[in-house]
Amino acid sequence: MARFGVGRWMQFVLPVTFPYGTLMSNILSSLIVGLFVGVSSGKIENDNPWRFLIVVGFCGGFSTFSTFSAETFDLFRNGMFFNGGINIVANLVTCLFMIGVGIWIGKLF
Repeated sequence: MARFGVGRWMQFVLPVTFPYGTLMSNILSSLIVGLFVGVSSGKIENDNPWRFLIVVGFCGGFSTFSTFSAETFDLFRNGMFFNGGINIVANLVTCLFMIGVGIWIGKLF
């Protein structure tokens, strides 16, 4: 439901010619995962149930590789090759960056 809400909000804010909702969900999920990895790194107790609930449960449903793939495929199929390429690069680069930011912030705690 959170991903659906973000998608609808992004459609309201930005043009619909690009899958901004999925990109935003993936970026936020990457940040959250990074935070949990950063907070739990170097700690003996790495099997915290909250970590599994948030990282695996929430982020697993909030982020989505299959929707990203389907939307990218649709962009290519509809001749929007530039948008499809930008979608691939934007998802990979920003999500990797946000994991790093999350880990960095998480280690501060």
